Amino acid sequence: MPQACQEGISVTDTVFQKMITTPCCSLRQKVSLHGRCITTVLAVAIVACSSGVHAGVILDIVQSGNDVVGTLSGSITSLVGATPSGSTTISSYNFVTSGYAYVGIAPTNYGHSEIYDNYDIPTFPANFGTSDTTAQIATASTASTSMWLNSDVIRQLRIVSDYTLGTPVTGTITWSNKTLAGLGLGVGTYVYAWTGDSFTVNVTAVPEPASAVIALAGVLGFGLWRKNR
Repeated sequence: MPQACQEGISVTDTVFQKMITTPCCSLRQKVSLHGRCITTVLAVAIVACSSGVHAGVILDIVQSGNDVVGTLSGSITSLVGATPSGSTTISSYNFVTSGYAYVGIAPTNYGHSEIYDNYDIPTFPANFGTSDTTAQIATASTASTSMWLNSDVIRQLRIVSDYTLGTPVTGTITWSNKTLAGLGLGVGTYVYAWTGDSFTVNVTAVPEPASAVIALAGVLGFGLWRKNR
């Protein structure tokens, strides 16, 4: 568990212990204090678990209506633990191949030659949930840079040579009129990692925006506090 989350839980335990041991004039006061503590704990936990944790590059792939959409976020900040393995000039595409755990991102959807720096990495997924070895090329992309991850024989991270460490990786990749099953993707989290950083592919059947979860937590906490006043 991230250190920030552990600290948040520690604060939570302390608050509730004080709530239980603090003398109150009435049960109503103690219940009111309980409600305020829940609201405070929610705020502490949300802030603690959402700050100070670097998660590398993340590609969130979800079913969105008739399409499958991948959203990019994060950045590569360190290549420590990734062993340099020369460079390669290859055509860039946006694609996934589940059975080989291949994923490629690029600013344009159609193949164009780019120079990539290659790095051998120690941790990689076996597949994306199925054994389908068909390369599923996307129909559109607004990705900000090019990367390619292989997990079959090569087992490498390939980063376009002009990428600067720490630069945000953003944009979306779209497979029009496709389903997750049609792309051979199984719901799950698939991680390529090395000592300094990672690249994560999240496949989700239904999008669950973090902002909605946080808002719901706040509403529930405030509602409980109001009820117990």
